Amino acid sequence: MYNSHMLTLSHIYKTYKNKSRLVNALNDINLTFPNNGLVFILGESGAGKSTLLNLITLRDKPSKGKIIIDDIDVNNLTNKDKANIRSSYFGIVFQDYNLIDDFTVYENIKFVLDLQNKSSNKSIVEDMLIKLSLPLDIIDEKVNNLSGGQKQRIAIIRALIKDSRVIVCDEPTGNLDNDNAYQLMDILKNIAKDRLVIVVSHDKTLANKYASRIIKINKGTIIDDTLSNDDNKNINNNNNNNKLAITKSHLSFKNTLLLSLLSFKKVIVRSILSFIALGISLGVFMCVGEILRYDE
Repeated sequence: MYNSHMLTLSHIYKTYKNKSRLVNALNDINLTFPNNGLVFILGESGAGKSTLLNLITLRDKPSKGKIIIDDIDVNNLTNKDKANIRSSYFGIVFQDYNLIDDFTVYENIKFVLDLQNKSSNKSIVEDMLIKLSLPLDIIDEKVNNLSGGQKQRIAIIRALIKDSRVIVCDEPTGNLDNDNAYQLMDILKNIAKDRLVIVVSHDKTLANKYASRIIKINKGTIIDDTLSNDDNKNINNNNNNNKLAITKSHLSFKNTLLLSLLSFKKVIVRSILSFIALGISLGVFMCVGEILRYDE
């Protein structure tokens, strides 16, 4: 269908073992994606969207078939090489944002750049905030104080700022109201002018309004693949001569220590809350026992 070979899935099958039986999650998937455009993958719950997304972003491997990125058959690569390609090639925007709540907006974005050994400064982040219509004064705000729409835009900035060739969004409007959902899709539509944006969703209304291409999946099979006539002229289907520059991901000692401390803090808080709950429960039981003995 397309001449571009930036990202291709060829005869992909995915089978899971569920207790005593095998589940065919994907059956003979053949897809080739252009260099830019806003592609929607539509399907109901259980249709195979998440499985397909995990394969596209190399978080899982197919039971059968090939995934080719810039003429590289990634099935032959080590897990470490796949992780480096995933970090360099894809920017992933999750429905639940996947931000570090105890970090500020700037720290969340800087963290991604640190993983790729790229320098960062606040002026670059401020420029991105302006482009996505966010106020500059939130740059030093902890993300757990932000609204859902603001968090989703921060997640998009984090995906964009490392110059990912493909932005993948997993149900990006699932936690947003209609106004924020349309604002977010306007942003993604603009981003898709010069790179590929893949949106996994079940929202047919948004797909019909914004998509340059709609891929429908049902029971692990592609049942429809339609290119929008309005956007056909804007899709770049030429071969991309700029091959992927793979950057090795590296978590610095400082960030490793910081994440460890945050995890330890959460464990301590959960433990304290558990002890408090246990103490309250024991207190209630003791009070009930005393009341029963008093009646006797």
